[in-house]
Amino acid sequence: MVNAYATYRSAIIAAMTSDCYPLFDIVLCSDLALDSISALPGAPSYQLVFHTIEEINANEQLIHEWHTRSGELTLSAHLIEQPHHYRYRLFFPDGAHFYITADLAEIACAPLVDTTTDTIEHLLLDQVLPRVMAHRGNLVLHGSCVQLPDGKVIGFLGETGSGKSTLAAAFHQAGARLLTDDCFMLKIADEPSVLPGYPGLRLWPDIADALYNSARQQQMAHYSDKKRIQLQTETSHDDLKLAALYLIDLPDDTDAVVEAGVYDLASAAERSIALISASYSLNIQDQQFLETSLSQVNQIVATGLPIRRLTFPREFEQLPHLIETIERSL
Repeated sequence: MVNAYATYRSAIIAAMTSDCYPLFDIVLCSDLALDSISALPGAPSYQLVFHTIEEINANEQLIHEWHTRSGELTLSAHLIEQPHHYRYRLFFPDGAHFYITADLAEIACAPLVDTTTDTIEHLLLDQVLPRVMAHRGNLVLHGSCVQLPDGKVIGFLGETGSGKSTLAAAFHQAGARLLTDDCFMLKIADEPSVLPGYPGLRLWPDIADALYNSARQQQMAHYSDKKRIQLQTETSHDDLKLAALYLIDLPDDTDAVVEAGVYDLASAAERSIALISASYSLNIQDQQFLETSLSQVNQIVATGLPIRRLTFPREFEQLPHLIETIERSL
């Protein structure tokens, strides 16, 4: 069966008109042009293949569902019964089915009717690839990351809508280098370091218009008003030591008056929960994946990396003060 899979994949690759793109610490070969990333020249070796297919009908079981705060389904993960070329199916009700092989070396997409290429790119880069990279044994976090002018690297964690992208954009406009908007990998050595996904921003129209001219804005997905901001920044593969993580506190009452503040998560348990909650996953029923993730989180916490809770008012004019508050905490 392995040889059959290899033959099938070789046939797919031979038929593809594709480019290769650097992401995290791998190279992705894709038959969809990815506007958010600069393609590599020549024909580099690659570790992951992406292509589009027709929807597949297969016997499967539900692994997990993800919902918004209001209960709306945003993603479901399914385990496809063997034998089959693909092992996992990720279903996004607003966009597409994504199929992933057991060796995590191939991703295929079956778009829903009216799904645009912008939407496929968004779901691939911001949802599917982080989960595949996590299941490859990496600690991948849902967050933004910037490098300050003094060289310090800081990350912002938080659920969707908490303000990660707005905060990263504000730092970028204040002179920081944007490393990534939505996901990054943490590497553990003597001290934690960051391996970003790709540089780019996704912002609501009012924030995008306030910070960036319209020429740099593109539609993120057909089901969202958010804009993707194209930045003239190369994907970073530098050794980026992480100075601190900030967990953005999203109040239940978004109209509540909140002061800008930074508070250390004092206990190891609090810091561990913050990292686990922000981690991407593909199959949360996979015991080996769970054990690896927990070990990685424990190693990060043991380094003493500062992880701080961040509160701030949802007022655009307060962003400069918030930046100062964060910089003073370093």
